[in-house]
Amino acid sequence: MGEKYNDSYWKLQPGESLLHDQPLARLVCDPTGEGFPPPAFDRMKLGGEEGAAALASYLGRPRDRLESGCREARTILGNVGANASPAERVAAYDRATGVLNQCSNDLTSQFSQGDQTLRMLDNAGVPRDDTLAAARQSVHAVKQTATQELGLLEQLGVDLFASVHDRVVSGATARLEAAVNRVGKVVHDHTASLFRGMRREGLMDTPEAEPA
Repeated sequence: MGEKYNDSYWKLQPGESLLHDQPLARLVCDPTGEGFPPPAFDRMKLGGEEGAAALASYLGRPRDRLESGCREARTILGNVGANASPAERVAAYDRATGVLNQCSNDLTSQFSQGDQTLRMLDNAGVPRDDTLAAARQSVHAVKQTATQELGLLEQLGVDLFASVHDRVVSGATARLEAAVNRVGKVVHDHTASLFRGMRREGLMDTPEAEPA
């Protein structure tokens, strides 16, 4: 691939991160890892329908990862029987917590890779109208998926935890709830930061539906 990357897609201030208000900002600053640079970057640089399709597919990875992670966690929790022992419940809750924490890490990495890819395309001269349309579409898709999938997880949690009064199980419950909240925060913070960057550059208005 041979493409270099830099941090100039949005005109950030010195020391400012795209997710400057996010505790995982250190990870966000480094997009290297599996899936980066994008295998289809040369196609993306072509622009037009082919380039837009390749970019949309790449930026769609967080939505797919969010969906798969949440569904895996739901499956684990859904298999907890009504007569499960406290030890069995703790094991299941901690497994689901691990799945969601890994999902958060993967989302952080993929968001960073997507942001850096947008910078690289900008540097390559690809029209921003094309790249920003794909970025907005991907953000709306992952927000919608987060609302749906995390909502289902939260409801399942309410149903599972309502009758549990074991102290050890309660600790596992708290860890699981924190993992769900962390996934939601990763999605929210990235969405808010991306929109702030667009508005700062004068590339979009501030619709009421968008986070400030």
